[in-house]
Amino acid sequence: MRHKGIETVAELANHDITFIHLFIDNVTDLVTAREDEHRSETAVAAEFGVSVHTVAEHHGAFRAEVPTIWTTMSSSTLVSGSVSINDGTSVNLGIKILTHGACPERIGIAPITVLKAVFLILTSVLPPAGIASAAAAITPIANMTGYPPIQLRIGVLLPTNESTNCAFDNSASALAIATDQIYADGLLPPGSNISFYWRPEECVEATSAGYTFEFITQQNIDMVMAPPCIDGAVMASHVATYYNIPVGLWGTTFAAALTDPVLFPSTLSTVPSYSDLAEILCAVMQVYNWKKFSYIYQTDPNGGCRDFTTALETVINAQNFCVTTYKGLVDDWSAEAIAYMLDQIKQTSRIVILCFDDDDMLRSFGLELYNAKLLNNDYVYLIPDIDLSNSAVVSKATLPFWFDKNTPKDGLDKEASELGKYSFQISIALRLSSADTYSIFMNNVMTRMKDWPFYCDTCNRGQAASPYAVFLHDTMYLYGLAMNALIDATKSTDRNTLRNGAQIADNSNNVQFSGMSGTVSMVEGIRASMYALANYTTVNDGSMTEYALFQISTRQINSSLLYTDAATSIWYGRGGVQPVDEPECGFDGNGCPMNVFDSYKGWFIAAICVVVAIVVLTVSGLSYSIHMRMKEVEAQNKMWQVTFSNLVKMNPKKMAESFRSLQSGPSTTSTKFTFDSVKTSKHFNMYMYFQERVVGYKHHSRLGLGKEEMTEYRLMRSLDHENVNRFIGVCLDSPEPMSIWRFCSRGSLRDIIATNTYNMDAFFIFSLIKDIVEGLFFMHNCFLGCHGFMKSSYCLVDDRWQVKLSNYGLSNFRNIEPRTARDQLWTAPELIRENDHIGTKAGDVYSFAIICSEIINMKPVWEPSETKGNPEEIVYLVKKGGIRPLRPVLQPTVPDINPAMLHLIRDCWSDNPNDRPKIEMIRSLLKNMVTGKNNLMDHVFNMLEQYAGSLEEEVEERTKELVEEKKKSDLLLYRMLPKQVAEKLKLGQSVEPESFECVTVFFSDVVSFTTLASRCTPLQVVNLLNDLYTLLDGIIAEHDVYKVETIGDGYLCVSGLPHRNGNEHARHVALMALAIMRSLGNFSISHLPGERIRMRIGLHSGPCVAGVVGLAMPRYCLFGDTVNTASRMESNGKPNKIHLSADANYYVTKVVGGFITESRGEVIIKGKGVMETYWLLGQTNEMEAPLASTPPPPPLPPAIKQPDTPPPIMLNATVPMYEDFKNTQM
Repeated sequence: MRHKGIETVAELANHDITFIHLFIDNVTDLVTAREDEHRSETAVAAEFGVSVHTVAEHHGAFRAEVPTIWTTMSSSTLVSGSVSINDGTSVNLGIKILTHGACPERIGIAPITVLKAVFLILTSVLPPAGIASAAAAITPIANMTGYPPIQLRIGVLLPTNESTNCAFDNSASALAIATDQIYADGLLPPGSNISFYWRPEECVEATSAGYTFEFITQQNIDMVMAPPCIDGAVMASHVATYYNIPVGLWGTTFAAALTDPVLFPSTLSTVPSYSDLAEILCAVMQVYNWKKFSYIYQTDPNGGCRDFTTALETVINAQNFCVTTYKGLVDDWSAEAIAYMLDQIKQTSRIVILCFDDDDMLRSFGLELYNAKLLNNDYVYLIPDIDLSNSAVVSKATLPFWFDKNTPKDGLDKEASELGKYSFQISIALRLSSADTYSIFMNNVMTRMKDWPFYCDTCNRGQAASPYAVFLHDTMYLYGLAMNALIDATKSTDRNTLRNGAQIADNSNNVQFSGMSGTVSMVEGIRASMYALANYTTVNDGSMTEYALFQISTRQINSSLLYTDAATSIWYGRGGVQPVDEPECGFDGNGCPMNVFDSYKGWFIAAICVVVAIVVLTVSGLSYSIHMRMKEVEAQNKMWQVTFSNLVKMNPKKMAESFRSLQSGPSTTSTKFTFDSVKTSKHFNMYMYFQERVVGYKHHSRLGLGKEEMTEYRLMRSLDHENVNRFIGVCLDSPEPMSIWRFCSRGSLRDIIATNTYNMDAFFIFSLIKDIVEGLFFMHNCFLGCHGFMKSSYCLVDDRWQVKLSNYGLSNFRNIEPRTARDQLWTAPELIRENDHIGTKAGDVYSFAIICSEIINMKPVWEPSETKGNPEEIVYLVKKGGIRPLRPVLQPTVPDINPAMLHLIRDCWSDNPNDRPKIEMIRSLLKNMVTGKNNLMDHVFNMLEQYAGSLEEEVEERTKELVEEKKKSDLLLYRMLPKQVAEKLKLGQSVEPESFECVTVFFSDVVSFTTLASRCTPLQVVNLLNDLYTLLDGIIAEHDVYKVETIGDGYLCVSGLPHRNGNEHARHVALMALAIMRSLGNFSISHLPGERIRMRIGLHSGPCVAGVVGLAMPRYCLFGDTVNTASRMESNGKPNKIHLSADANYYVTKVVGGFITESRGEVIIKGKGVMETYWLLGQTNEMEAPLASTPPPPPLPPAIKQPDTPPPIMLNATVPMYEDFKNTQM
């Protein structure tokens, strides 16, 4: 459907009549000419015979290009003709131009005369809605003549709830207005058509994703206009990005993530971004030399403060000028909580940023600030405009936040307005062409709702249009410009080209046009926005005065101050003095020394006279004590201060020769390191410090040292424990600051695991773990409190194979040094989420568990694990957590590891810090795991003596025999019982019954087995069953199915227990049943070759309980109604048929899919009543092969048509959860 508007203004007359062709740049010239003649708008309207409203709608709102041709006319020439309309009709027009028989350009015809005539033509032909848009391209527009017309389909997601202020009723027609302008500007080939498809979407993520998917896959949409809210826009953008379809953004979609061209390469957006607003906020701080600030925020589910807070944190972390001294979330309005927050503001800052989604909450907080006397000249409050409510003319429709909007009023508007007096608003500066243009557009948005394409007669109820409709209009017009550039660049109108979202987005780069939201300049796909710093001028109507403008682009921020004298402008209300971010005397006022003598002069004179004698006697002793104390502190400080000149790098070969190796002769199995084997890296250097080998760990940040840091270093220097590596000191005069630690000759645990040249047994591994626990126990009970950065490379091993924890403390360095994803492989998930670099005791326990997994597996960290991803992916999954968080897989390299040790490790890496055992409990449990001597060196010597004995070979041989016999016995036991159950029984532990939510049970029976057995001898019956069960056992081995038992010719199997496999149990049992049926075709009875085995098979899915019954010859049995139902399915089945219950049919067709079944109908089942059952026919890709060779299955009835593929599960389908089966009676 096309808009009825002027195709070209130049078609005025037939060729045999004198006519005029004009060039009109903008009808605002009419207004200019009108003002030159000092005539009002009403007067001009009266002369033309049109209404004032029509004149206001048309001036400044039309652009037409025609050839410039003047013809000679008589003094009174009637110019007549017709104007073509797009639908094929024409309108006869006539104007009378007064000339003097010569070219008007030469005789000086008044411009107003010509312009009035043209305006008469425009007002006669164009309806007001036809020129409501003032958008005009600044970037050159390509000529679309010669290209075939295109058909564009636009999918629009709009909420119907008007509380969002971006509803369908008050904003949708902005799309039609922008479409009119696209047609008028010729952005598309002639004859092109734009159609709109819209869905009501209430900013719900699920429906946003679903409707977008439906638009793209079913409606074949060319472009999606996303919902005007952040969550819905993100979901729509994800789906559109997957299909590479362009997606437009408008409304309040200011989230920083939506501007990421890597994450969303096909987005078109003219809205500002929270990341820009955060950058501007820091730029304001820098302009006024403020560095420290407090950040107070309050969030609503549909508000923007949550996303703005994230953007602000990202900006602050990326630079060092803005520093947050206090961050508070207003979610508790109790007097104690508010008092604490206000006290923190007072004690930490004078610049306060307030981000509130709810104006009523902001007003309430302003009253709290007023009552706390924090609204004065010392404080500056910056309020970011996160919802565009204070931008340009948009703010005129709303009252300032300090007005009480509730009934009844509390009468505190004057007190609340004090916050407005001492606050500044930072908002987007929409530079519209005029307020009238904006007003015309907003009126037409509501007027056009009753016309194409929405035809909503009930939408315009007198309400105002959405202030965000300007962005909807501009984004649509930007799409038109991008399509124009794409067609011109590719010279193609192929549909695949026109739906290439990434190419369309690329062609929107560096586009500039005058839109309804002001001039839109796209820089690298992001709008270069302008922001204003404004202050409320009056408290009565909330009018604001702008003091500074900030223009942001992708590379820099340009600021422009709108005043010359700050004292008489921006700071006039504060006595002409700019506030500072930190008072001269500190936040508590005690930073400036007080002249006590002048205040208490008389008292001082009296006191001096009284105590002069005491001072004379005590001054010497006091001075001596202070001097000695200072000397002691100075001496202790010198102990940890390592000068770079004392760190010597010697010849590595000479140093290697001077150190004793592990063995007297050369050996390839020594795990001992020398300086020759340890290479200097970017993280550490090797030195000699006063004939002692040390390691210098580099720190890439140079910090000043305070008393706390020096006290920490003194205490670290004095630490002495056999499982804690000695801290030598800190070297501050080196090229990079270094912490100096004692060198351990065997390197770190990570090095030992990486080389893997030493065969460790269970006791050896236990000793290493015990050393780590002892070191942690010492740290958790000393001044350190915790290690905070545990990993295997910081667990060093000395020449006595004793583990020593290193790289502890140094909180000032650790707090600011960045950590890579590889460094965080040992870090607890809660510390990763909170970006905590100091650490906690619970975090140390988690790190200890990860290190233990390395020792037990003797493999690098997170090998093996359930993911093969890189460190970034592993850290992300650990941070994400969930019901079953990602953890390393424990695969002990030593078979005799105590199972209690493995359970302890799993407890230590629990996702909940409160569930992890404390180090005292871990230490106690480890002591109980080993009896007798637990000295590692004694253990090593005993092992050497045993290997050196003459009976070594015999012991080794018998050990092998014992292991082989144990394997045989274990194999036999594992065939009788599940491995988990067998392990518990071997340990003497009781096996508790275990409940399984859903399993699939398999029952089979040989048809007419009694008749068949009567024709055989007992030995032949045994051989027959043995051959048959051997065949079935081989098939079971290929699937995740557990054989429970056989009773005569009956065969019972189950999948889903004891190994839980999710919903896959139905797939495994169904595949096994089909394989069994196929195998019967090739099975023959040796002594009865003419006979064939026929079987009935029954399947049922449901809950079950499994447990071990009996002490002598224990059996692993199943209990529950699921077993009975499966037996009934078998007994009520037919030969060579697989009989399914409704539950089993649901799992194989709906849950796992890939199987074809046939309804048997309702069958009377003993003990169950009437049940609907099914036959399992086969897999979807194997229906051409029969299940068994004899007899063939009966053909399907003609009325039943099996689909080629299983029907897809609809997006709104409800899949029953396991809870539906829990209520089944056992």
